[in-house]
Amino acid sequence: MTADRAGATVQAHAEELRAQIQPLGIFSRSLGYFGIETPAARRGRELAEEAARFDIGAYGERLTVKLVSVLGQEGWYGLWSRPIPGADFVDADALLIAPCGTVILLDTKYLSSEGLVWPEGQILKHGERECRDIRSILFATKLLTKALREVTEQGQPRPHVIPMIVVHNAPVADDGFTLQDVRVLPAHQLLEELRDLVGPRDPALAAQVVEQADRALPAPAEEG
Repeated sequence: MTADRAGATVQAHAEELRAQIQPLGIFSRSLGYFGIETPAARRGRELAEEAARFDIGAYGERLTVKLVSVLGQEGWYGLWSRPIPGADFVDADALLIAPCGTVILLDTKYLSSEGLVWPEGQILKHGERECRDIRSILFATKLLTKALREVTEQGQPRPHVIPMIVVHNAPVADDGFTLQDVRVLPAHQLLEELRDLVGPRDPALAAQVVEQADRALPAPAEEG
């Protein structure tokens, strides 16, 4: 279960944002000493803050991959940071294939440790920052299921996709909850929950599903 692409998409977005930051001239820097922020300085600060958020997201994804890497010895497979056809910006943080052939679309959240709540229709809301809507991961699951079925040959079983969210660094109510069929778990509960999903082992089927997933969600060519 290699993890060479863990967080790659999110990290690439962070670098793209940093590349847009323009060096400040003497005038802007001088005003900054007096607490005056020019439009150029404000734009640079906003880009840097957004890039930092992407850095945190990539770090969270790498933590998740490190956590689940032990499952490779138990017959699990993993694909990391794969674009989902038709989902635009949304990608698959981690795509896990269980030894029984079940597919888990695993989304990672790395949040401040101050608290966690979940209003109706959303996965999380933390402080003033609204996180990904629950509809987003369900939509991604729908597109992923469609992509997998398109590469499933006649006579082959259609892969079943389960959406799941793992939260790092923040408490999760009730040590894990379900919202609109999506499980939201603290990191320390993830392995136990994943292992409970394993039905009768079928190594041949699992390998077949991995091949289907690799064709349905190819890694970007420029990143290997």
